[in-house]
Order: sequence, then structure tokens, then C-alpha cells
Amino acid sequence: MKSLHIVNRKGGVGKTTIALHAAWYFAERYRVLFLELDDQRNASSVLQEHAGDLVTSDLLSGPVTIPSLDGPGIRLIAADDDIKKHENAQLIVENLSENVDRAGESYDLCVIDSGPSSSSLNLAPLFFATHALAPIAVHEFSVQGIKTLLRSIIGAKQSYNQDLDFLGLLPNLFVASRPSHQAAMEQIMAEVGTTLLFPGYVSSRQGYEDAVTNREPVWKENKTASRTAGKEIRFVLDKIEQRLWNGADQ
Repeated sequence: MKSLHIVNRKGGVGKTTIALHAAWYFAERYRVLFLELDDQRNASSVLQEHAGDLVTSDLLSGPVTIPSLDGPGIRLIAADDDIKKHENAQLIVENLSENVDRAGESYDLCVIDSGPSSSSLNLAPLFFATHALAPIAVHEFSVQGIKTLLRSIIGAKQSYNQDLDFLGLLPNLFVASRPSHQAAMEQIMAEVGTTLLFPGYVSSRQGYEDAVTNREPVWKENKTASRTAGKEIRFVLDKIEQRLWNGADQ
């Protein structure tokens, strides 16, 4: 089973929108386990029809058996208030990694949506995930913030999880027609280099907000603008799929 950690220590960068669309996209062909670590529970609210009896704090407390899926679809492990009680970094990593690993026979992909902080819980998946993706909001990025995030990801890979494949920084909420956004993109490339940037971006579009509100992927919306957004994000998700299953040469 592959595991994709959607990570950023900063809020407002569109992590949950990306994570949700990744789950919807991959569920067309794969068995997807969606694990939310964010106590704001936005993703859990959207995917509530896919929830079972287990919640995230169950996975943090010790070994559990996650029910399998018979075919393509989504199984949600919803975030809950009790996740705030778990602060021991070692136990968080051990219990999460063990339970995600135990689900490997029953699922093809685990999408992990973490919260906007540098807590042990939100960074824990970097120590066992197979892949990580970091959405960044182009219009309000911080060079120092990006460098701090990259240190966390690269540090986890070098010291603990050498198999971690970092897919890159995914520019999100981008408006190509705005000079300020273009300038920001150029600065990001100058500061971190193109090798750490994901080969694609997600624009700032109302369609994404509408899709999350309606609890369905943007490509299922009937508006012309939503169909355009659907093509855009499916292009990004197709690139992610290639990296997940075909490696870094894609």
C-alpha cells in the first residue's frame, strides 16, 4: 500500500481540498483509506458518508483492525477530539505506522490529511509514509516558512524514513494573470530550485470551494468553470499517480 501525506505547517494553503480530491480521484480505481489528523475535522465532515466506527484516536491508542473495502472506494478514519490527548511523539509514530501498515493488505492507498501545525501528530506521517506532498499558497508564501517545512521533510527522510519520496511543493491558489503571483512563483523557484517544485499547480477557483461544500469532486459540478477546474486538478492528480506507482522518473 502506498501512503500519501499531505503536509504543511501553515493553515490556509488548501491541504484539505487537495487531500479530498486525491481521495475522490484515486477511489475511482483504488481502495483508499483516508486518515485525518486535523482536529478541525473539515475533511471528516465532507467524507462522513464513508466513515466507519473507528476514529483517529483509536489508531493512536494501540493496535486496531481497520475493516477492508471489497472494491474501489473510500474508508474514512475521522478525526476526533481525543487526538489532542496524544502528545508522545514516539508512541504517535509507532501506533500510527503500525496500524497503517496493518491496513496494507486491504487498501491500495492511504491519504493522510494533517493539521496546520508542527505538532508531533501532524509531522508523524513523515516518519513512515511512502510519499509526501506539500501544498503552498503562492500569494502569501513565506520563504522562511517554506525552508522550515522542507527541513522537516528532508530531515525525516535522511534520518528516519529513507524510502520517503517527496513529490514536491505544490503551488496552490495560484492566479496566473496576477503579476504578484507570477513574481512570487519566480521567487519560490529562485529560493528552493525547480527540483523541489511539483510539475504543476492548482489555481484559485470558486469551483473548488463549491465542490467541497457540495461534498463531491469539482469535475462532477455542472458549471463550465468547474469543468475547467476539474481538468486542471485531474492533470495534477495524474502526475501524482504516476509518481506513486511508477517512481521519481515520471
